[in-house]
Amino acid sequence: MKKFIQALKKVFEIEETKPKVEEQKEENPIVNVQILKGETFDIKMPRYFEDNFEGKVVQYFFNVGDIIKSGDIIAEIETEKFTIEFDALYGGKIIWLCDLEKDMKIDDLMMRIEGV
Repeated sequence: MKKFIQALKKVFEIEETKPKVEEQKEENPIVNVQILKGETFDIKMPRYFEDNFEGKVVQYFFNVGDIIKSGDIIAEIETEKFTIEFDALYGGKIIWLCDLEKDMKIDDLMMRIEGV
């Protein structure tokens, strides 16, 4: 039966067409998310790997009082395995920063921002 259908396609010059699949454009996952005015948001020490339990902030790229937006690189974090830049998920005004070089465990408070 399969050969018969192929023969018919050749006789009538029918080409097989596959449904056109539109290629999806990868959207930028970073959008400027603002915290509502007057709300505060705590940014905590992130976990990068399963065996990563502590780290420390070795550099801030902003100061208390500065306005940040989501996607800004706000700090450099060092663990025993690597040093990585940490970017903001939310925008707002920085109202508190932890001390540099302070040993911190995962989920310890790293900075606090407030909606503007």
